[in-house]
Amino acid sequence: MQPKISVVQGANITEKLSMTNTQNVEELQPRMTRETLVSLARKAAVYLPTASAQIMNELANRLDVTSVALCEAMEQRKQLKDSLSRMVLMHELMMDKVNHAASFYDGNCLAEMNEAPLQAKRTLIHTKSPSEGEM
Repeated sequence: MQPKISVVQGANITEKLSMTNTQNVEELQPRMTRETLVSLARKAAVYLPTASAQIMNELANRLDVTSVALCEAMEQRKQLKDSLSRMVLMHELMMDKVNHAASFYDGNCLAEMNEAPLQAKRTLIHTKSPSEGEM
């Protein structure tokens, strides 16, 4: 009598069999990709009672949608960080070229020119991920 195997075990066995000859058959990735997890959750839902299957499918759908949204948000964060970093660099280069003791005709313009990059720098420091080093 063959022992019963779960859908996840079945997927791992299939993955083992579908590997190329250059890979070690015993090698398996310790974590599943998002796509694999969503796919396996949908396959496993077939074997569950109706209410549980609906919940499993809904969880898989929400995981899929929120993962895509998270990836997009992280890309936008990176673009914002790059833009703010460039603004800070531009400000530092401009301030190096300008005589700080000189009087400007428009005090409000000077204040904004000084404050905007400082605000950008504070934002960069606040949003810096733990893996990032100093600017």
